[in-house]
Amino acid sequence: MGNDIAAARLVWLAIAILAAFFVSTAAGVISWLGNHDLGDSLLLGGASFAGTLLLILTVIQFLDRKDE
Repeated sequence: MGNDIAAARLVWLAIAILAAFFVSTAAGVISWLGNHDLGDSLLLGGASFAGTLLLILTVIQFLDRKDE
């Protein structure tokens, strides 16, 4: 039973990381197309990755908690 929960959490983490990767890639590319500044594009991509990952993990934790 414990291994099933750990496996499910790993799957959710993988999905969250992939979603954050796609969002950050899109943000970086859009930023690059707008101003052609590599540094700004990398910073924006990294910030959007971190923000998206934190948001998704927070939502997953909220949905997975048990009401006591």
